[in-house]
Amino acid sequence: MPAITFIKKKDSAFNSQLQSFAEVIDNYATGLGITPSEVNSIKADALYYNWVINTANLYKSYAKGMTSFKKSARKGQNKNIDLSVTPPPVPEPEPPPVKPNIQSRFSKLVKRIKSSRNYSAVNGISLGIEAVRPHFDIHEGKPKLKIEVIVNPIIKYKRGKYGGIQIWKDSGNGYELLNIVFQSKYKDESPLPPIGKSAVWKYKAIYIYKDKTVGQWSDETTITVLGEAGE
Repeated sequence: MPAITFIKKKDSAFNSQLQSFAEVIDNYATGLGITPSEVNSIKADALYYNWVINTANLYKSYAKGMTSFKKSARKGQNKNIDLSVTPPPVPEPEPPPVKPNIQSRFSKLVKRIKSSRNYSAVNGISLGIEAVRPHFDIHEGKPKLKIEVIVNPIIKYKRGKYGGIQIWKDSGNGYELLNIVFQSKYKDESPLPPIGKSAVWKYKAIYIYKDKTVGQWSDETTITVLGEAGE
C-alpha cells in the first residue's frame, strides 16, 4: 500500500504543521534518511511561510480597521477624522526568501519519510504528519437536537458513527417514545392543536448503536406549535 501524505488543508493549520515538523526533524533525520541540506531547506521553508502567514494576518487586520475607518469617515459621529487610529502595518523583517510551492516540497519529503523502513506511526505523530483519528467512545455520545418549526416540527441531529436515535416527546403528560429514527432528519407528524390554539412540545433523544441505546440523553428542547390553519 503506497504511503499516504497527510497535509493539513487550512493555511494556518498547514503553517502549524510546518513549524512542528521543523522543530523536531533533527531528532529523526538520521534514522529516516533525511540529509542535512534537506533539514535546512524545510526549516527555511517553515520560517518563511510563518512570516507569510503572520504578514497576511497583519494586513487582514489592517483591512478590517480601514473598513471601520471608512464607515466612520462617511457616517460617524466624531467631529474630526483621525487616520492615526488605523496606522499602516509594519511587518517583521522578511527572512531569506525560498522558492514557491513549499507544500509540494514538504509533501514529497513526507512521502519519502513514510516510505522509510524506520518510519512508524509514533514518529509520524511526533512529526505532525500522521492523521490522529479521534477515539470513538459510544458511551460519550450526546445528541444535539435542532428543531425547525414550519407547520409540523422537523427534528435534525448529527448521526455520526451511530445507527440513529430514539426520540422521546412530552406533549404535556410526560415523556413517551415518539419514534426510532435512522436518518439525520425526522418530521413529527403528530396532530396539531385546534385552529387558534397552541401547545408546548418537549423533546429529548438518545443515540442507538447496534440496536442498543447508548451515551447520554440530549438536552431537552422545547417548542411551541400552533393550530393548523383552515383550508
